[in-house]
Amino acid sequence: LELLKASPKTTMILDHFGFTGLTEDGDKAFALLLKLAEYPQVMVKVSALFRQNDDSPYDRVRKERLVPLLEAFGPDRLMFGTDFPFVLEQPGSYGGTVDLVKTWLESDDNRNKVMGGTAQKAFGAWSVSKSSSG
Repeated sequence: LELLKASPKTTMILDHFGFTGLTEDGDKAFALLLKLAEYPQVMVKVSALFRQNDDSPYDRVRKERLVPLLEAFGPDRLMFGTDFPFVLEQPGSYGGTVDLVKTWLESDDNRNKVMGGTAQKAFGAWSVSKSSSG
């Protein structure tokens, strides 16, 4: 916390829901994670659903992790991630995970931010350059 207070312009991104699985210890850690919402430079990745001790379609992850994170941090500070390539071994694979999380985000604004806008804000705009051949 001292580092967050001392470095308010340094962005901190916590991966995989802050590694707060759906366990008793994970719930305690998640309560602490929610307190980090008071620091505007903290962002959380909504990633690796399968690492949260829930089974597909991850209803508990949505209810007990995503919804409280949206309420505490807002969509401007949440970003989607898949945990590629490990997501390929999971039910639904990559595409199914993307589609599932999109259904959890009820508004287009939330969906656009969490599914790409927040990452673009944090890392900059993606661009694809065309290589020219001789």
